[in-house]
Amino acid sequence: MQLPVDDMNLFFKLHPAFLYYANQRMGVVAGVDSLDRFMALPFHDKNEIRNRARSQPELIRSFVRDNPAALNDVELAIVDSWRYALDGSFYVMRYDEDHAVFLDTGATPKAYGVTCLKKNFREIFGETLPVYVKTILMPFKNRIIYDGFLFTYPVTFDPPIVQELEADLSAWVDRYGIITHLPFIGETPAGAAEDTLRYYLRSQRNRDVYAAETDALLAEHPGLKKAYLELSGRLDAREARGYFRELGIRDVWCAVLNGRILTSGKNREAVTDTLHAILPKDRKLFPYIFHFKG
Repeated sequence: MQLPVDDMNLFFKLHPAFLYYANQRMGVVAGVDSLDRFMALPFHDKNEIRNRARSQPELIRSFVRDNPAALNDVELAIVDSWRYALDGSFYVMRYDEDHAVFLDTGATPKAYGVTCLKKNFREIFGETLPVYVKTILMPFKNRIIYDGFLFTYPVTFDPPIVQELEADLSAWVDRYGIITHLPFIGETPAGAAEDTLRYYLRSQRNRDVYAAETDALLAEHPGLKKAYLELSGRLDAREARGYFRELGIRDVWCAVLNGRILTSGKNREAVTDTLHAILPKDRKLFPYIFHFKG
């Protein structure tokens, strides 16, 4: 879960060099005329420089072009890759062997595998998850790391919210897996109408609140029917997961459609075979298939 020592030292060589250069270009903090003086700045000043630099992404290109720190080609390529960094809010959902899983707060939440720097994530966040954080995720060689500035917030999550976040995580992982490289190119960018639909179906509460708006959107964009059934299926899957959990059922594959469980089985193949056998061939039906591990 932790960056190797050589890579960690390299990051703490490159990132301060870039922020020092950014401050020279922007003049955020006066009197910083050497890298040593930048390193001696208080955290608040470094964070202000970092935030201002993030608002001017062209600084990365000019740093690579000017190469003020006399970096080699590999080091410049690492800095150049930071153009694909992602800043925002995230839920730290779990600890895996190689990374912590960060779930973003977008309309279609994505899951990122993030490697820590000096301090282990368990030491930072503890064992009670999820934790709400704000940071910048950035590529570093073949990993995703955060930029050294990590802000946590004392938010308490009720069980229904935790279940909703876990369902979002499961839905993303089932489809794409954990993202471990940036930029992420596995997903086709959705249009504005689909983004709106995804927001309407972000949660059961949103589905209820925006029911009329959803109907109007589908009437205007009939091509979104498949996306609608899949997104609705994710919400239905949450209900089914709760049902299976109450019954003590574990390790089952299931297909849901329009709020109903169509079929279940011990593996995905069994479920798809049954669907092929029972669904009418002349109707475009798109059940949502998921795996409940228990």
